[in-house]
Amino acid sequence: MINELEHRFGSAFYLNYQSSLPNHIKWYLTPQGEIFGIDLTEVSSNDIALLDIILEPAKIQPVELNVKEKQWLNYLTTSDEKEPLVDSKHFRFIHFHTSQEIDNIAELNHIFFNSFSDHQIIIIWKNNEEGLIVELFNDQPIETDNFEELSAALTSDFFINIHFFIGSKLASITTAREQYAWEDQCFAVIKSLSTSNQVIYYYEATPYMLLQHVPLEDLRKISSHLIKEVKLDKELIKTIQVYFKNNLNTSLAAKELFMHRNTLQYRIDKFIEKTGIDIKHFDQAVSVYLALLIYQTL
Repeated sequence: MINELEHRFGSAFYLNYQSSLPNHIKWYLTPQGEIFGIDLTEVSSNDIALLDIILEPAKIQPVELNVKEKQWLNYLTTSDEKEPLVDSKHFRFIHFHTSQEIDNIAELNHIFFNSFSDHQIIIIWKNNEEGLIVELFNDQPIETDNFEELSAALTSDFFINIHFFIGSKLASITTAREQYAWEDQCFAVIKSLSTSNQVIYYYEATPYMLLQHVPLEDLRKISSHLIKEVKLDKELIKTIQVYFKNNLNTSLAAKELFMHRNTLQYRIDKFIEKTGIDIKHFDQAVSVYLALLIYQTL
């Protein structure tokens, strides 16, 4: 939808909120959770009336950014900003989205900096619910466990549900704008599907992006055709999902499920017997993985 809107409204279209933008831009929320703005001075009242009918207004609360944060955001979202200084060998973008508007952003920033105190980061809030962490590093980036622990802590201590989308490692600032735009689009699609994963890497977005372009009825047929014999067995479905999550390793999956390895093996054999698909083999497991992904998100 975003691409069509940008094509339709041209220079009147804005994808990301920035505090420096004029106040005559009206912001909307797409069904996929993407926020965009339309310059009211450049479009007709009929266009605005139509958007008001089919889309929800976006809640935009200006977030004050420092000079470095503004430079990064402007560079990534506009074409006329000079390149930010990158004083490290590598950098990457970590996109995040919270379950609710954050009233005290300074407090959450403090938690971020404490959680990643051994790493160099720049935190850029696009609005009071979503933002971007620019991580600059020479050797090892922040590990997945750090993000998972932070997410769990925010949920238990502050009742804030947060999702992180971790982008790919970059070595040149010249590719940053294109990479950021692609990752932002991927994250928007994943958010719209309400995935339960709190931390998602860029390479995990591939099946979501592919499935986005398949008609809904075809997705239902794919999922139903592959797992129709077991889709009502919630416990078995969960077992197979954990098995996939642990890279088809029965020992690791059994440990996560708190069950004996033989019990897990019995359930896997039960799935194979009922569906006729041998998920111990990678090529067959891929098809079932996609079917379960569809089943989970529809």
